[in-house]
Amino acid sequence: MAKHTLGPWTYRFRSRGTTIEPLDGDTELAIVANTYGVGDVDGNARFIVQACNVHEELLAALTKIATAPEGTYSRDKEQYLKNVVAWCQETAQAAIAKAQESE
Repeated sequence: MAKHTLGPWTYRFRSRGTTIEPLDGDTELAIVANTYGVGDVDGNARFIVQACNVHEELLAALTKIATAPEGTYSRDKEQYLKNVVAWCQETAQAAIAKAQESE
């Protein structure tokens, strides 16, 4: 599978439509078109850019959650599970905050 263009990405209003491109504006990656007046072109472009810009952080958080958390060990099984759940929640909350930051 081919690699994607590195981010961060942005969107710009151009005469031929709203484009999605790297922040440096060197190349257009896509044009978000309004087909038959359906949908919010600018909103769609913002959504695509936001999803792409936080993809790496969200993937890293999920990868971290999918592995055994360090520092959660306890001889008490119930306490261990509470530690794991708390650790997963903290990791997920940090990723969510990062994603919301870019809205």
